[in-house]
Amino acid sequence: GTTAMVSPTSHYTPPKARIWISYTGTNADDVATGTVTIRCVETGENFVLAITANTIARPTAAVVLALDKSNSMNFISGLAAPLDHRIDVLRLSAPPFVEVLQENNAIGIVSFDHDAYPVMEIAPAGAPSPFDGTRVAAKAAIASHTPNPLGNTAIGDAVELAHAKLQAETGYDVKAMIVLTDGHETASRYIADVADEIIGAHVFAIGLGTADQIQPAALTQLTNGTGGYLLLTGQINEDNLFLLSKYYLQILAGVTNEDIVLDPEGRLKPGQRHRIPFRLNEADISSDVILLASAPELFKFVLETPNGDLIDPTIASVLPGISHVVGNNISFYRMTLPVPIGDTGASAGQWHAVLTMDERYYKRHLARLDNYPKLYQSTLAHGVRYSLNVHAYSNLRMRASLAQNSYEPGATLTLRVVITEYGLPVARRAAVRAELKRPDDTTTVLALTEVEPGIFETTVSASQAGIYHFIVRANGATLRGQPFTREQIVTGAVWRGGDQPPPTTSNDPRERDQRLCRLLTCLLSQGNISPELENRLRQLGINLEGVRKCLKAYCASSSSRANTPTTSAGPEILSLFRPEVIAELQRFLCEP
Repeated sequence: GTTAMVSPTSHYTPPKARIWISYTGTNADDVATGTVTIRCVETGENFVLAITANTIARPTAAVVLALDKSNSMNFISGLAAPLDHRIDVLRLSAPPFVEVLQENNAIGIVSFDHDAYPVMEIAPAGAPSPFDGTRVAAKAAIASHTPNPLGNTAIGDAVELAHAKLQAETGYDVKAMIVLTDGHETASRYIADVADEIIGAHVFAIGLGTADQIQPAALTQLTNGTGGYLLLTGQINEDNLFLLSKYYLQILAGVTNEDIVLDPEGRLKPGQRHRIPFRLNEADISSDVILLASAPELFKFVLETPNGDLIDPTIASVLPGISHVVGNNISFYRMTLPVPIGDTGASAGQWHAVLTMDERYYKRHLARLDNYPKLYQSTLAHGVRYSLNVHAYSNLRMRASLAQNSYEPGATLTLRVVITEYGLPVARRAAVRAELKRPDDTTTVLALTEVEPGIFETTVSASQAGIYHFIVRANGATLRGQPFTREQIVTGAVWRGGDQPPPTTSNDPRERDQRLCRLLTCLLSQGNISPELENRLRQLGINLEGVRKCLKAYCASSSSRANTPTTSAGPEILSLFRPEVIAELQRFLCEP
């Protein structure tokens, strides 16, 4: 029943009009039909156009977080108090993932040291809210996550348990796990032991530490083999306070088929106003505009539409299709496009996130920092840190990946980016660059070449040991000429000894120790040693019962060494025997 009139502009140039049809989805697989009539007033002609719309359900995901609780999570993080330990950084960074998780998606949690432990069973999330039971339980589990002072690192155990939890779930389109670890494998089961068992689940991993600490060869092979990927933080410092949160949110975006539009950081002081531009386009279906901050209540956070209309939390609470949520370390707007505001609504175009400081909360915040003088001085001098993340659920997709031919210094890293719109390559309509940060903190900008329609590549020689951190940025135009931007972070790593075979149960020194202990215990048992041999050894000055006690004590101590890998016990045990005793044993044991 809506009519729009387009008047002629001149006698020589036909007028042009775009008629936008919006359809509100109903139930999955529903189909609706209708018509649009175009009437030429001068001639009286009517042109009836048939339209058809169908509702497609947004894919749902079940995700299990696997959190490292080995002793090294108690180590210094590189940040100032109150985030001076790695466990503190985890507790700051993981809750935003829980807050942003889409309604009807599910989350579960396991933890691991030298074993894996169920923490929270997989449960669907309701609408984003501080009172949603699933989110409350997940945030409580993260807040109470405590490292084990005697804990080792058995990543394979964590992957195995998370996979078992996911396999038991039905009704989800995507199943994924996110493994966070701050160390390399030091206990079985190992990744290599379980890699072949992972079916139907994407494995993503976050390494909280340096390449030498993580030694991620097996983890990289596992994640890439399942359609996931690995991200490494390197040394955490004040310059990358929100990096771990960004990693979690980027993985969540990938799992739920979203793209990152942009991802800037900044500091805000009282009296300042930051107006951060970002572009949405007609291929974007919905968007999350996410503010990461350790104290989000300090910020007055408003959206400005392309037409200049302002959306604050109060307006968002009454408009259909948009909501505002404040949670642990996060504040965000979630909106379906177009947003029904102003005369024409708001969708494609240049938006702005507008940030100002709420000075009442700022004074209280400074008072809370009295016990943290370094953070107090930094906040007073430079302002409160924040990170803005804009995600879009879109028909315009960018996926970046990194391949490397070795994990040793000198390896070649190949960065590949694929951009599509409605499943078709974005051919000759985009430019892609990558900001590269090398292990020595030097930086450069790489221009990627469009090697095929919509496919961009470049290569880098990784001559230094450490982590190579790429921020991939694309900009271009949609099929209808609207500008777009996309971002994604990828990481690679090389270290000395990186190409050595990853550990498995069969080549674990501790496992070899235990097998050797069992063998020697068996060989020296009274059932296998005759009284005659014991007498001959006693005549040589060897008390076999004393040797058995020594072996028992050594094997008991070997099995309890959980914090550091051990070397083979064979030379140590054999050193208990003089050469003539070993020869006598060999003669006796090898007689027919």
